[in-house]
Amino acid sequence: MTLTSRLTNWLIEHNHSVDILILAPKNDISSNVANLFSNKAALHFVEAAYRHMPWYPLNLKSWVNNTFVEIDVIVALSMESLYVSSALYHAFRSRPVIIPYVIDNVAYTRSKSGVIAGIIRRHFLYKIPDEFKMFMSQTVRDIHADSLKTNFDKSKILLIPTKLSDVRKCGMPQKKIIVSIGRVDNAMKKYVHQLPEITAKLRKNGYVVTCDIYGHGDSSAIEELHKHIRQYDVQESVNYHGEVEYTRFHDVLRDCFVFVGMGTSAIEASMFGVPTITAVAFCEKPISYGYLPELPLGALGEDLKNGNTREIESMIAALCEIPESEYINLSKRHVDCAKNYDEDVICVNFLDFLNERLNCPYREFKMPVLNVLAVNVVRGFNYLIRYCVR
Repeated sequence: MTLTSRLTNWLIEHNHSVDILILAPKNDISSNVANLFSNKAALHFVEAAYRHMPWYPLNLKSWVNNTFVEIDVIVALSMESLYVSSALYHAFRSRPVIIPYVIDNVAYTRSKSGVIAGIIRRHFLYKIPDEFKMFMSQTVRDIHADSLKTNFDKSKILLIPTKLSDVRKCGMPQKKIIVSIGRVDNAMKKYVHQLPEITAKLRKNGYVVTCDIYGHGDSSAIEELHKHIRQYDVQESVNYHGEVEYTRFHDVLRDCFVFVGMGTSAIEASMFGVPTITAVAFCEKPISYGYLPELPLGALGEDLKNGNTREIESMIAALCEIPESEYINLSKRHVDCAKNYDEDVICVNFLDFLNERLNCPYREFKMPVLNVLAVNVVRGFNYLIRYCVR
């Protein structure tokens, strides 16, 4: 949502209109997330009643036809959003351009198995021309090219935009506080659950560190985190604070010694001058490919497959040992790295790309109805299996 809000707000500031279709009920979206968007952005939600009907998303056709009258471009930021927009394509009166923006290193790769993933992957691969696709980085593009045995040389690379900030932390903090800000889940961001063990090992080895964890998540993921905090007996040194308002981001980082995370929060922590250890998405081990400036541009947590990993624990231990002058130089390197994600520069490139695509004659992005029905059959079958198991 952070990426979506940044693109949205920049476009609105530059006199464009933006509609956001959120594939979830309104009650599932916290007020902190909703507040990320400009009040001029039109937010639309798909309520649960529609998602469970057998004809979803075809049952949204009438609503889409009446709601989205003058849409030029659809930017699909997930496999599911590409599926929904392609399945409903002819419901959009204006026949918009569909742009898949691939921000996940495994979004359309063959690591996602199953009938549904296969249908959407083939649509992405064969029905969406490469020149209409965007990737978050060269790394993400290379990962997909390798998995799908093709190349995406005609596709656009668009880094995650970040609003530049003049606010900076000063010097090395007296306290050694590890901070993590991001979604708490049991799949992509396993490093959040690894932080209690990392903290326990560091303290056992004589490093007086504490850890503050921020972010929303479902009840099972949060309970899992609390379980790890109890398991490693770090209730006094590891604290989970829940979701934090975006406006408080710098307040949270003011006394931060080192940040552990990925994605947009890693860029923003670096912009603030905090040494940022990039965790690895979907990784079972507490490892990293290094600090953000040491990674290829645009790599914000992908598995780089080059084997040059380090343990997060050992990186923090080494950071505790360096002199303040070296710490300050590392902070400056992070600020310089974060400037590569300048929102104004990236969003201008984004807008130029959209205008180029609008001038292309290709306009057939529709997913065949038979493919949509096949997805619904599989989802219905899976639902029956889960219902019978209960």
